[in-house]
Amino acid sequence: FMAVRPALFSLVRQCDDFKNGASDDITSASSFYRALKKYDGNYLTIADRLLGKMNEELVVKCDVLSENYFSHGNVSASILETYYSCPYKNFMKYGVGLSDYLTSEPRSLDYGNILHSVAEQFANVLNEINSESEAESAARKIYAEITEKEQYRKFLQRADYARATELVEGEAVKLCKKLYNEYKNSEFIPIGAEIWFSDWGEYKSLPLKTKKSGYKLFGKADRVDKFVDKNGETYIRIIDYKTGSVDKKVKEESFYTGNNLQLYLYMNAFTQKGEKPAGAYYYEINDDFTAEGERPVSMRGKTILSEEIFGATDKNINAEKKSDVIAVKYSALKKGEKITGDVADDSTFNAYMAYALKMAENGVDDITDGIIISSPYQKACDYCDYKGLCRHDDTCDRTRKANNVTKDTILSAMGVENGKQI
Repeated sequence: FMAVRPALFSLVRQCDDFKNGASDDITSASSFYRALKKYDGNYLTIADRLLGKMNEELVVKCDVLSENYFSHGNVSASILETYYSCPYKNFMKYGVGLSDYLTSEPRSLDYGNILHSVAEQFANVLNEINSESEAESAARKIYAEITEKEQYRKFLQRADYARATELVEGEAVKLCKKLYNEYKNSEFIPIGAEIWFSDWGEYKSLPLKTKKSGYKLFGKADRVDKFVDKNGETYIRIIDYKTGSVDKKVKEESFYTGNNLQLYLYMNAFTQKGEKPAGAYYYEINDDFTAEGERPVSMRGKTILSEEIFGATDKNINAEKKSDVIAVKYSALKKGEKITGDVADDSTFNAYMAYALKMAENGVDDITDGIIISSPYQKACDYCDYKGLCRHDDTCDRTRKANNVTKDTILSAMGVENGKQI
């Protein structure tokens, strides 16, 4: 080049090609940069900024066997959500296989796991329970069986955890009473807990349309319930038990960014035979020992916009004009009533299911392409086990975030407007 500016434009093109993987030859770019260091300090500053930006946006890839992530082509929602949280974290956890160390000390997670197991096992006997006293007896029996396992017995029998043990058992009883009362006031029937969709189960794995064939989604739902309406249509609702608050999980932003795809991915799998979706929920299980009635356990997530489904979920909703089970409320208007809450019509719910499936397919393609860049979603680094390995700087442009995400954002991404495909 006879002048600096044309050479600088050429550097921009070469940086872009290198960043996108179109070329791995940076010989001329390197020579130009060395010349700038020697002869032109002003343009060197511009070149430094350009190269710094390229390095921030560079897609880091690694040739890792896809079998490390997807054994026999089986794809889990956990891997996909971890990938969208941060590709590097996903690589370390599943590609390399680094895991947290074991400890004999109980953590909040351990208490939550106990209550989670109680809820799952109680679902298997719900049909046999006829009163709150029977629910309490069943809860105490299940709790005793769970805590007899070595992983819990080793610390729950210690004197310094005696009070905590008593409180956890009390939470288990409250939880099961709540589950029983919800079941008693519902027409949905649990078909069981820990229901698999897989190659070996009644519900089959869900094939994915990816660049490399042979991948399929499999998984296990904490609980699946069914309801048959007056027209003979079978509706499915999926429930995932979670300890603590689920406020963040039910936000549109968490779903849109791939951080919480599980419920809608599972709904795709459990409706393969023609069943219809009724609702997809996170069920709050509190392990913070609140007083009974202080904060009722509820199902958080979208419910199909159908008064028959509302009534089948909670028989008290018509009399109370609101539900303690799902986020639905009737508000009086001059003419009739208005339904408010976390509801979705058929086209919206189907669009959410389609969006989750597309994100899953894109995620598998990225992972099998070897993308492992340290590009976390905002706050993903706060409690990351691998933070010391990647040394990510939250101030750089690789930290991802999405602002002002609404239902319409997701519908627009799937080409849906006013309930119709556009």
